[in-house]
Amino acid sequence: MPELSLALAHMEVKPGQPAENRAELLRLFSAAADQGARLAVGPEMCLSGYCFERREDIAPFVETDDGPTAAALAALAKERQIWLAAAWAERDRRTDMFYNSAFFFGPDGRLAGRYRKVNAESRWACPGPAAQDNVFSTPWGGLGLLVCADSYHSLMPRSAAMKGADLIVIPANWPNSGLDPRSIWRLRALENGCFVLVCNRTGRDGDMDCRSGSSFLAGPGGEVRLDRRSETSCLILTSLPLTKEGRLAGLERRRLLASRRRELYHRCYGHFSGIADLTSFLRLPAPGFLDVHCLTMTEDDDPVALCQRQAPFLRPGGLALLPLHPYADAGLERLRTLALENGLTFLAARQDQGLQYFWLGAETRSFRLPDELGEHDGYPRLDCGPARVMLAPLRHLLHPELALSAAKWGVDLTVSSEEIITPAYRNLIALRPIEQIALAAAGRNGAAIALPPQGHQAGRGAACGPGDHCQYVLDTRETRRKLFQDRIDFETLFQPASEAEGPGNDEAGHERVQL
Repeated sequence: MPELSLALAHMEVKPGQPAENRAELLRLFSAAADQGARLAVGPEMCLSGYCFERREDIAPFVETDDGPTAAALAALAKERQIWLAAAWAERDRRTDMFYNSAFFFGPDGRLAGRYRKVNAESRWACPGPAAQDNVFSTPWGGLGLLVCADSYHSLMPRSAAMKGADLIVIPANWPNSGLDPRSIWRLRALENGCFVLVCNRTGRDGDMDCRSGSSFLAGPGGEVRLDRRSETSCLILTSLPLTKEGRLAGLERRRLLASRRRELYHRCYGHFSGIADLTSFLRLPAPGFLDVHCLTMTEDDDPVALCQRQAPFLRPGGLALLPLHPYADAGLERLRTLALENGLTFLAARQDQGLQYFWLGAETRSFRLPDELGEHDGYPRLDCGPARVMLAPLRHLLHPELALSAAKWGVDLTVSSEEIITPAYRNLIALRPIEQIALAAAGRNGAAIALPPQGHQAGRGAACGPGDHCQYVLDTRETRRKLFQDRIDFETLFQPASEAEGPGNDEAGHERVQL
């Protein structure tokens, strides 16, 4: 099968030395062409370095889209018949505004596209617009372009996938500290069913040490296809599989997008920046502490006996999640009795003509998904003591629109009962709280509880393996303080599926799949 040859210019960017950095970028791109690469990518802020305090500090290093670097890359792309992408500080000729921008050049020597970073550097850069034409037609399919931290917010890569990107290219300047960006890039690939290619940098820059930063490639299943570091500049080569027609297949992306329930996601575009008190605005229960437990089961475990053993360790008023299991009605009634005796709430689920959830406690209810979703204007949301809780399976939470909608409904905690929690789903549990909800899931082979990250640090939580349980005390005063990135291309996200495909569409037919 044919392959798409790729090259990453993993540069040691030297702060304040644009001529030297430009020469190094061109050297690496020329070497990429020599080795047969059809696409070469450079890092973010590859000319100036990254750390600047004021507009005046970076002003000597900004360039327009027809400046010396753009001209040199356009000439090289045409001469060597290669596609090139890199990012630097841009000055808009008309407005004199500064942006952190990525540029994409085709083998015809023309600027094929540009993307202006939305999560831009507040000290000097203007944020890019929410709606940008950042998916470009190439011989192998749609290529989406983002910059570094814009991959942190899930709906930006999702918008690119909606516009037809089967490969998302990300020039980055992301040291491997705090929240590991590689986990984020893996999730962005998994949830969109596309390849995610990241060109990072190396070297020191102000108080940042990028020598441990990874350039990275993740596949449509979230698998790691490349993870390379270097303390000095180097050229990293890799490749992607193509169909016999020389195209990226795009099957997984189309399958995932076909399973979206966009009629249930409208809450996600609500504007919340001016709302200081979510508790009163959304009529949520008074905040406080909720004891959350996730239980696992071995093949021989009886769920009722398991809960009886664990009941002494569960605080009254707490919530305990059980794995997906073929619970008999009599067993569910015994669990309800046990919950009432101990002042608890149990969440259980079974596969019975669809996924059926059982909320067992002082309030006892059952929900069959997805048939009953419309009754709740989305997924079931119930109050458990001081927490607003939503029930949703992890396969539905692959869609970030659902998690963000839940957060804007005031959900503190989303819970899932699963049979098996795969490694990819473990990564989903750890990172979906970026959308400002806590997430807990229990499976037979393990369980996990995760909270939203604080700043650039990894989120808190707990996890366990089979035959064990994990516990976390959720403080819903924290989960009520939600900060949203609302500079999102919601118009693209809510296009009908027939209109959402961009240049990546190969017109192949596909069935709608329920995840």
